[in-house]
Amino acid sequence: MVAGYAWKWVTKDKNDDPNLYDIEIDGLKIRWNRKPENWVDPDLSYDGSTEKIVVNRASYFDVNGKKTASEKDLAEYVRHIYYVLLTRGILGTHFFVCDGALRAHLRQHFA
Repeated sequence: MVAGYAWKWVTKDKNDDPNLYDIEIDGLKIRWNRKPENWVDPDLSYDGSTEKIVVNRASYFDVNGKKTASEKDLAEYVRHIYYVLLTRGILGTHFFVCDGALRAHLRQHFA
């Protein structure tokens, strides 16, 4: 699994605890780097009123990445992270988008 910094890494030092998970989406519980899917995390959402993809600073957990970044810089940084992740698939890339509005927006551009 490849993802950005939208979830806290709960299992970082506790990998042997089978009751801990880093991500939970719709009842699916997973740990970092254990599944072959790509994810677009809750650090991105779609604002229908402005028709723009926005970064949710509170859902972005790379402390150093957001410490001094302006909203504009953080948005550019996070979008670049996903650009890199989504262009690395040799045979294609599958991704799940957490934000429903962003999912609907992107569905128009990807089939």
